[in-house]
Amino acid sequence: MSSFMKNAEMMRFIDEVYRTPYSLLTNNCFHKSIKIVRKADELVLEANLVIALVSITPRHTFPYLPRILPHCYSIVERHKVDAALDPATEKVWCKNNEIISLMPMNLKKGV
Repeated sequence: MSSFMKNAEMMRFIDEVYRTPYSLLTNNCFHKSIKIVRKADELVLEANLVIALVSITPRHTFPYLPRILPHCYSIVERHKVDAALDPATEKVWCKNNEIISLMPMNLKKGV
């Protein structure tokens, strides 16, 4: 098991960030992912921010037209952490693990 999965403080923090209500302007996938990467850095865990120029959700806005938006998530100790949508928003929109990210750019530190 990786140090990330054993790190109870990091797991609690991710759960806390995940449960905070999603807001398009003030608490979206970018805000939440940056918080997770900063906490991982504080705990001396390897973490990167990943920005996808295009993401597709299975829920359709109009018939036959999927939602296509930019998206952001983090990778902590080689584990994808996508806490963008809170549990209530996931019920209406889609689950975080159902978001398909196309053209992801891994923003590694120190490169």
